[in-house]
Amino acid sequence: MIIQRFKELVYRKAILILKWHNQGKNKPDFISIWLEKSIFWARQGVIPNFKEPANWGEFICYRKFYDDYKTLAEVADKIKVRDYVERRIGEVYLKQLIDVVHSSADIDEGRYQSYPEQFVAKPNHASERVFINKEYNYTLFRKGVSNFLTEFGNRNNEFHYKHIHKKLMIEQYLDPVHEPLKEYKVWVFHGKAEIIVPSLSVHESKLDNDYRFRLYDRNWEEPEIQVRENLAAYEDPPKQLPEIIKVCEELAKGWDFIRVDLFLADDHIKFGELTPTPSAGRSFFLSLADHRYIYDSFLRKGLHSFPKYLV
Repeated sequence: MIIQRFKELVYRKAILILKWHNQGKNKPDFISIWLEKSIFWARQGVIPNFKEPANWGEFICYRKFYDDYKTLAEVADKIKVRDYVERRIGEVYLKQLIDVVHSSADIDEGRYQSYPEQFVAKPNHASERVFINKEYNYTLFRKGVSNFLTEFGNRNNEFHYKHIHKKLMIEQYLDPVHEPLKEYKVWVFHGKAEIIVPSLSVHESKLDNDYRFRLYDRNWEEPEIQVRENLAAYEDPPKQLPEIIKVCEELAKGWDFIRVDLFLADDHIKFGELTPTPSAGRSFFLSLADHRYIYDSFLRKGLHSFPKYLV
């Protein structure tokens, strides 16, 4: 019990220090990496080796600390990646981009009123910063996006986000009529979709403190790895599963690993984002044995490659 409390203290303190220590930095230093190792020790009980990864979490952290930030930034930029998606799978999979501004101050009340009543606002350089506008309320909108274009990536040691020129996106809100909006996060290794994670809208589920999920393999069967806590109930596969897999594998060509996020709204598949460092490598909802299984089964061959279109 004492050791567990100490580990929890180490974890929380390391996160707090990173938020302060990494401010204004465009690359990690010894302290950034040491704190990341402390976080892994606190959650997994072992000291990781990021330079010579032997499990999935270490592999993602290798990317965070030692790979090409320019390349990672290109694919993580939610605006730039749209051109790539259109070339690879077609414009039909893209949500409508309503507006792009360099500052939320550029959106005065008149410009705001020109948008559809329902839309999504989010920055192109960050994750988990989302404002869903469901009715006209300019004051609420300005408050909701007030910190969206501030520096991102400090607490997670994700420095590639700092190499993205920050902009605010106004995007189509997906509001399906017949069934709830579904999101599919597909883990693609060496061009093959291996793990699929379905859920209701992740952002809205987290707001309701009801975010649970379950892992499936590409055949929608129970994989060798699984979530340790708050496991979601089994659900039937979507009838669009073959198309979901095809789209994800096309977008992931050339990467040793990347996560492809898609939405399903009334039988229509829409692109979400490409994520080269999911959960910042801290996927502690999986056991250390699961992390090793992913590395040995899916990743060991030909590591650290980038697709030619980005190089």
